[in-house]
Amino acid sequence: MINCCKVPFETIYLHHGWGSTCCPNWYDAYDKRTDYTQEPQDVWRGAVIESHRREVASGDYSLCQRCPLVADEGMKAPIRGDWEHGPKYVHIADSMTCNLHCWSCRAGRCLSDPLADSESAERFLRRFLEHYRTTIEEVTLLNSGEVFASQRHVRLLNEFDWGTIGIGIITNATLIERKWATVQKIHGSIQRFIVSLDASNEETYSKVRLGGSWDAAVRGMELIRDLGRPLVLHYVISDKNVRDIARFADWAQRWAPERVELIPLARTYARDDWADRDVFRSGHSLNHILQTELATATTIPGVRLLS
Repeated sequence: MINCCKVPFETIYLHHGWGSTCCPNWYDAYDKRTDYTQEPQDVWRGAVIESHRREVASGDYSLCQRCPLVADEGMKAPIRGDWEHGPKYVHIADSMTCNLHCWSCRAGRCLSDPLADSESAERFLRRFLEHYRTTIEEVTLLNSGEVFASQRHVRLLNEFDWGTIGIGIITNATLIERKWATVQKIHGSIQRFIVSLDASNEETYSKVRLGGSWDAAVRGMELIRDLGRPLVLHYVISDKNVRDIARFADWAQRWAPERVELIPLARTYARDDWADRDVFRSGHSLNHILQTELATATTIPGVRLLS
């Protein structure tokens, strides 16, 4: 039996109106998706997603050339025999609601996402989780916004019967100190935290985490560290924080992360000044600084570039 990337056979990302087996930012095209307003099983076994699985199983990774995991042999394994029964890992990415409006993620503020936060979206999500309860090992939220800024997702955390399902929390850390007491039910279910900070100091933070409070983020990090759960730190690289990469990699060690992931800025929407921000572009005036910073940062154990 050949080894292939296991992600499409274990994982589903639930977006607003469609699903994907992987993070769509790494796709060369957005055509591998399904409409998830159908029955839950029609998402996991949707025709387009099934086509992607067949490609991967045959060794065809043509859709995946931007994925940082495509060359990682550790992500490859024989296809598990029971994958048809449902996903092991669910990533919820169905709302843009966030208290920040960072350049790396969106063009403007989205303090609420009325369509994504509708009752129908909430009903579907609960139905999907209930339908695949016996196969799901972990649910991660919120890939597309801030979980503690979304009333719908806080309500899901509090009201859904999680049982043995583990929970992963993706957060910008600015609201968790205030909101932690409101989600007491799931304290014991949280398996890991993934935090994107993008800065090691207040000056840089104010340039990249628009609408955020450095002091609140640090207090949130202190709470997360004291909880002692596995932690991954993200650092999305742009022209605004490229000079802070090595300093961040060193500063991050105070939070005892499992790993620190340095992430190139993904083009998630159209911007006229995109080329000015993308320091990974060979002709960018700050590319030489990027290379120096990365060379220093990646000497620290657990720090790696996702590219």
